[in-house]
Amino acid sequence: MNRLSKRPFKSLDDQIKVLETRGLTITDPDSTKELLLNNNYYNVINGYKDPFLKKDTLGQVVKPEVFITNALFDELFSVYIMDSKLRSILLEYLLLIEVKLKSIVAYEFAKYHSEPYAYLDIHSYRDDKKSFNLVLNNLNSLSRRLKNGSSSWNGLDYIKHYVKQYDHVPIWVLINSMTFGEVQHFFDSLEDKVKQSIAKDFSLHFKKRWSSTQKIDITELKATIKAANFFRNKCAHDERLYTFKVKSRLKLSLFNKFFISNPIFSNTDNNKTDLFTMISMMALLLTPEHFEQMISSIKLTFSDLERALVNVKLEAILNLMGFPNNWESSLQIQS
Repeated sequence: MNRLSKRPFKSLDDQIKVLETRGLTITDPDSTKELLLNNNYYNVINGYKDPFLKKDTLGQVVKPEVFITNALFDELFSVYIMDSKLRSILLEYLLLIEVKLKSIVAYEFAKYHSEPYAYLDIHSYRDDKKSFNLVLNNLNSLSRRLKNGSSSWNGLDYIKHYVKQYDHVPIWVLINSMTFGEVQHFFDSLEDKVKQSIAKDFSLHFKKRWSSTQKIDITELKATIKAANFFRNKCAHDERLYTFKVKSRLKLSLFNKFFISNPIFSNTDNNKTDLFTMISMMALLLTPEHFEQMISSIKLTFSDLERALVNVKLEAILNLMGFPNNWESSLQIQS
C-alpha cells in the first residue's frame, strides 16, 4: 500500500468531523477551522491532545483514542497558547544567559590565551585523548565561523572590520557570531583552569546577587549550559515545550545545595531535565530581578490557562511539565 494513502489529505471540514467523532466538542466550527488552518492541525491536536484523552486504570491512553467527556477544543487550544507564551518567556531569559555566557567565556579564554587566533590553536584546549574529537570539532566550527564571518559577499560587518583594520579577530568578537551550541562545545573543550575561572565568575555573581554562600562548580555549570542549549533551541524553533525533557541524569547533590526545598534535586531517579528543572537551574545564571520577572510572567500565563480550562485541572498540566505542588516555594534560594 502506498504510504500516502495511510495519511490522506483532510479538508478543514473533515478535520472537524474527525475531532467530533473522537468526542471533542467544537462550539464554534468556523472559528475552529480558522485556528486549525492558521496553526496546523498536527501542531495543535497531536501536540496538545494528551491531557484531554481518556486513560485506562493504569493511566495509559485508551485505543483507539477518544477524548474525555465534554472536552472542548477551546481548552485544548488554550494549552497550545500557553505553550507559545512559555516559549517566548523562556527564550527571553535564556538569551540573557547566552549573552552573559559568551561574555564571560570569551573574557576568561582571552585572559589565559592572549595570542592572536589562539582559539585556532589546538594547544589552547584540553589535551587528553578522551577530548580529542571534541577539540577537533570545536576547532573546525571556529574556523568555519571565522571564514563565513569574514566573507566579502555575505560576511558579518563587525568581523570584516577587524580583519581589515587589525588582521585579527579576537575571541570576544568572534563569539558573538557563535550559536549557543557552539559556545557549549567551546566551553567543553577548554582546559580545566579556564573552566574553573569561568565557574568562579558565575559563582561570584550568584553569591553576590543572591546573598548566598554556595558556589557553582564546573560540573554544575556544564550541566546548566547543556540543558539551556536544548531548551533554547526548542523555544527558538517554535517546537512543543511544555512536555519537553532533556535525557541527562542529574547528580543527587547537583543543585539541592542551592534551594531551600526543591524536590527535583533530591530525587535519585531524576534522569531527565524537564521544564521545571530548567527553570530552577536558570536561577543560578540570572539575577534575582530577572528571575523574579520570569517567574511572574510564568504565573500570569498559568492564571490565563486556568481560567480557560473546564474539564482538566491546571495541576494536571503543571504535572506534565514537572511542576510540583507549591512550586514557587521550591524555587527559594538558600542564603
